[in-house]
Amino acid sequence: MVDRLYEALHRCDPVSSGAGPIVALALILALLVLMPRPERRKAKGPLMALLVALGLMVLDAFIPDRFFGRDFHRFAAQFVLLASIGRAGFLLVVDALWSRRRARPPPKILKDVIQALVYALVGILVLRAAGVEPGSLLTTSALLTAVIGLSLQDTLGNLFAGLAIQAQQPFQVGDWIQFDDREQIGRVLEINWRATRILMLTQVEVTVPNALAAKTPVINYSRPDSIVRQQVRVVAPFTVSPDSARAFMIAAIRHTPFLLEHPPPFVATVDYDERGIIYEVRYFITQFDKREVIESDVRERIWYALSREGHGIPVPARRLELVRHSARDRPDSPSAADFRYRLLSRLELFQGLTQEEIRALAEHCRHQFYGHEELIVRQGDASSEMYIVVRGTVRIEADTGTPTPQVISTLGRGDFFGEMSLLTGEVRTANVVATEETEVLVLGRETFAPVIEANPLLADRISLVLSERRQSLREAHGASSHTQSTPAGGEQDELLKRIRRFFSLKA
Repeated sequence: MVDRLYEALHRCDPVSSGAGPIVALALILALLVLMPRPERRKAKGPLMALLVALGLMVLDAFIPDRFFGRDFHRFAAQFVLLASIGRAGFLLVVDALWSRRRARPPPKILKDVIQALVYALVGILVLRAAGVEPGSLLTTSALLTAVIGLSLQDTLGNLFAGLAIQAQQPFQVGDWIQFDDREQIGRVLEINWRATRILMLTQVEVTVPNALAAKTPVINYSRPDSIVRQQVRVVAPFTVSPDSARAFMIAAIRHTPFLLEHPPPFVATVDYDERGIIYEVRYFITQFDKREVIESDVRERIWYALSREGHGIPVPARRLELVRHSARDRPDSPSAADFRYRLLSRLELFQGLTQEEIRALAEHCRHQFYGHEELIVRQGDASSEMYIVVRGTVRIEADTGTPTPQVISTLGRGDFFGEMSLLTGEVRTANVVATEETEVLVLGRETFAPVIEANPLLADRISLVLSERRQSLREAHGASSHTQSTPAGGEQDELLKRIRRFFSLKA
């Protein structure tokens, strides 16, 4: 009896010379030891195959030699035994050893391909043990091979496309991706040998063939990291300045749930239309699955902020509205001209002018507005305009060639700058930057020329004021007593000559 079982073991296991069941059992025991407890259930497959192979071997010992199905029975026992060994070895190498060495498990499609190759190798070994050469089967059935190849063209294309996706890794399981230019955004559930399964934001599962996924442009919202920038477009009225709109929008969304503080949100002015100024509120998130909820919260908070500021979402300007403008909105109104007259009459530079001359200047001045950190005057530019600060503050700084400019002074309401360019035409000697939203009054050479031409003696008064102003600035900046400088009288004479030359006045 024992001899018959031993002979049956050798007949059913010619490759391992009868040691196949021992090898399979050793691999299964190694699986149970090395694999984590939740993964040990995978050892049931090779264990069941081993038990089936042992059962077939026992039956082979009692089957008569002349039984017509004995060869098939023997080949089945060989295949099941080798399949048990191959499956156990695959699980030991890939799932047990590889998973311990690497934090990320191998892709499923790669595991499926390797497992298929293992089973193909088992089939080849069984055929050779039966005396059949697998290569001869392929060479003698060229027509069958061509038919099978054509029928499996799409399947093989998806298989190799899936392998390419796993090699290049444009996306992985768990990534949020978008196909084409359409709003088809979803999370990758699985990449198998045939297709990629995606769960859309609508909770609908979409299966995309790997060949199509490899040809289609893919936007990955999870790479290179989980930080994603989102944006919401908002239209604010023209009456709201960009600095004010930017400030209250940022303040409104600052504590929105799931919004990142770093990088911080910001507001960009993107366009103008018939409704007003179009802004884009840009912010950053990491929880992409909540993007629609976050976007809704951002829109609602901006609406409340607009409401608190006394504004609403503007509608297209297709109706007639009677708007009562303030004097500042209508530069040609009498009150605006009076405002400019009072501002100019306070300047020491124009103390020698009559009321009519100051009013003539006030009528031709123009208002200009500058935003936060906007450059008003650039060092080295040629110009012939003077600026008076109406509202806000400006910073005078010199570009010394270093990364940080040298700050000279700060000017506020009622101060002026650029008088040397207005009176002598010299290039700008410093940068002037608005430190906040600033309104200035601009006086140009074409406006001042008729006044000084009608009153040539005014040049003497202005040159004296400029000379004294320069001396005061030098003393304010701590000029030492031994510093070589032009005497006050000589400096005034030099300035007077330059003023007369610039305005073509006779001496």
